[in-house]
Amino acid sequence: CPSAPYDFDLLSCGKDEMTICWKAPKFTSGRKILGYFLDQHDPEDVPWKDVNHEPIQERIYKVEGLTEGHFYEFRARALNSAGVGKMSEPSDLYKCEEWTMPEPGPPYDVRCREVRDTTLMIHWENPVYTGGNSVTGYLVEACEEGSGNWKRINETAIPD
Repeated sequence: CPSAPYDFDLLSCGKDEMTICWKAPKFTSGRKILGYFLDQHDPEDVPWKDVNHEPIQERIYKVEGLTEGHFYEFRARALNSAGVGKMSEPSDLYKCEEWTMPEPGPPYDVRCREVRDTTLMIHWENPVYTGGNSVTGYLVEACEEGSGNWKRINETAIPD
């Protein structure tokens, strides 16, 4: 069975809904992930609740029917042909409140496509929340593992 999904992020938030994403398990035994099962938890309620009963195919999901002003955390399990894997650690707590900021939300699913001696080719998905405008460019930062020192890679925004 696959290991646990990890690294949840909030991509967009409405009055009673949140769009979240997560990263695929690091260990799959070489088997394709067939979907994900997602749980939600409002700390004001004791039990965790299932979000879906059928596997979610993507690593992004809009959770609906939430209560404005409440905090929620999420966790997930991956499914492959061997079965349902380990439960993830809970996400951070996210407050359910409609985003109205003019800036876009975060890009997501950042991944390396190609690694060479001195370069990386990275790819990401466009923000779900755009702030009501189209995204015109991206500023990229990098941090050497363990240093905590982020440095901007590009001086001017790149279009994609």
